[in-house]
Amino acid sequence: MKNAATKRKANDDVEIPEVNLARARLVRRGPAGKRVSLRALREGLGKTQTELAEGLGMTQGEVSRLEARGDVLVSTLSRYAAALGGELETTVVLLKTGHRIRLALGETPGRRR
Repeated sequence: MKNAATKRKANDDVEIPEVNLARARLVRRGPAGKRVSLRALREGLGKTQTELAEGLGMTQGEVSRLEARGDVLVSTLSRYAAALGGELETTVVLLKTGHRIRLALGETPGRRR
């Protein structure tokens, strides 16, 4: 479902891309209790593998292989998130108590958010 308000009109000076509302909701709120693949995240933000590859200093093929992997380094995920305009947060959830503990992986000492 496309948002009709995002279509360009003849007298507009700025081109506004169409927004896929279902994808925008996925990225904004995340699916309740579900995991999102790297590919779905990238596509939800309207980025191509080629655009992301430029930000990562990789080829499009390398981004494709990265998105297909089941096991990715935290440093690579952090770079991927940064190339999307975000940052990676790593949290441990203790199932018995429900406690959520953010880990300081990849943070430099003294730099806290």
